[in-house]
Amino acid sequence: MHNHTKQIFICDDSVENTLWLKSALLIHGFKSKIFLSGVALLDFLDNKPDLPDLLIVDLKMPVISGLEIIQKIKQSHKLKSIPIILITGIDKFDIENINHVEINGFIRKAIDLDTLIASVTALLPKD
Repeated sequence: MHNHTKQIFICDDSVENTLWLKSALLIHGFKSKIFLSGVALLDFLDNKPDLPDLLIVDLKMPVISGLEIIQKIKQSHKLKSIPIILITGIDKFDIENINHVEINGFIRKAIDLDTLIASVTALLPKD
């Protein structure tokens, strides 16, 4: 397994959530980088040549929401092919809000480790 070559970007304003995700991914051999805001993530993606193999984005964040982040990424020729998993802690998630947004996976918080790893593995490009 060559998971160590795959890079996953995590975007969530909760330090606790991002550290849990980073640890869970690391245990399974995935490298990840944490962004605590959509602004920081988009700035990095716009200005750095190395792109992630996968994005994990929280729905509810201040300043710019997960949906807005995804819309901006999907409008970018450079970024639109990056697979995205949307995560949320909302109990009554309004599916209407994501019908027009292209995501590759959706996971509800509290995140189940097996579900997370299965989703990540399924979406990462095969070696």
